[in-house]
Amino acid sequence: MADPYSLFVSTFNCGKLLPADDPAAIQAVISALLPVGKPHDVYVLGFQELTVIWQGSFADIVQQTLQKVARYVLEHLNAQNIGRRYEIAALNSSGAIGILALVATELSVLSIFKTNAKCGMLYSSLKGAAALQLTLQRAGSALSDSFVFVTAHLTANEGEEQRLKREEDYHTVVAALQRDFGSFVNHHVFICGDFNFRAQKWALNADDFRNPLLVRRAAIEHDELNLSRAAGRIFHNFEEPPVEFAPTYKFMLTSPDEQYNTIRIPSWCDRVLFRRYHSTPHILSYKSRKRCAALQFTDHLPVSLEVIVPHLEFEQAVSAQNWSESPQWSAELIGSATDTLIGYSGLASDRYGRQLTFAALMMVLWVLYQLFT
Repeated sequence: MADPYSLFVSTFNCGKLLPADDPAAIQAVISALLPVGKPHDVYVLGFQELTVIWQGSFADIVQQTLQKVARYVLEHLNAQNIGRRYEIAALNSSGAIGILALVATELSVLSIFKTNAKCGMLYSSLKGAAALQLTLQRAGSALSDSFVFVTAHLTANEGEEQRLKREEDYHTVVAALQRDFGSFVNHHVFICGDFNFRAQKWALNADDFRNPLLVRRAAIEHDELNLSRAAGRIFHNFEEPPVEFAPTYKFMLTSPDEQYNTIRIPSWCDRVLFRRYHSTPHILSYKSRKRCAALQFTDHLPVSLEVIVPHLEFEQAVSAQNWSESPQWSAELIGSATDTLIGYSGLASDRYGRQLTFAALMMVLWVLYQLFT
């Protein structure tokens, strides 16, 4: 019988302020993110708003930031887990969305594939997903498993129109994944991210957020993501462990304590789901990380899943849908143009001052006018 795999998967919206260039600060962030205890076979960390908005238009800037974070994670894991070593397996990004995977050295990485999806304004990378597909094999075993790891950032803000757009974003992301990776059958699939699904107001006071039973019931009855899943509109054949942690958004930036900003209804924006298994996987932990001084720079809390999953036996997959190429190419062209405009407008404003912001916006409007008239 094949050995199972032990996984750690996390998601973290960095609020555009991740202190990647401050060694002490980023080490404190990594320490707050990663678990203490028995080491896992695979660590996957997803990030949203990894950089400021305009920097997300430049892949080299985002990749440099992601590489810095990956090196700190690697140093932390190898220092904390004496007798076990890890390697950086793969990184990927789309806009300011990034994902990294580290694998224990007793596992071989047989193949790596990457893809991404854009579903931001005008098909830009302001929203979307970055994904990795890794084929792993244990030393001395003839069996291998394929893992798909995705981190996504979907449409923000409260309201019915925005909820519908989030559902549309989800389907855009899944279509991109299945176009490039094929059917999810025969893959372990984990999707994490700031999905931005909001909650209806339910708490009467701050103590309600600290009551696990109330929280679990509220997440079932008042959370958009769970309600949309129950209606069968999104995440078909996916599962999520019970949500027993308080809402992960929106916190006051002025305090390291878990103090919500009342301009938004506290919501479980940050989640981790996985494709359903024939047998129930062993959930070790599903929780938000505790808010502390190291994480005060963002109004989100990281969420992590620790789980042990079985080897997947091969199943015959249904043929993948033939996706239309012409709309894809036109969307990619418009999205790339939008990303370029956002990037260079932000760069000009950052380097030469706010007086150029108006001129940059006028240029953007002119180009959009030329595209669509």
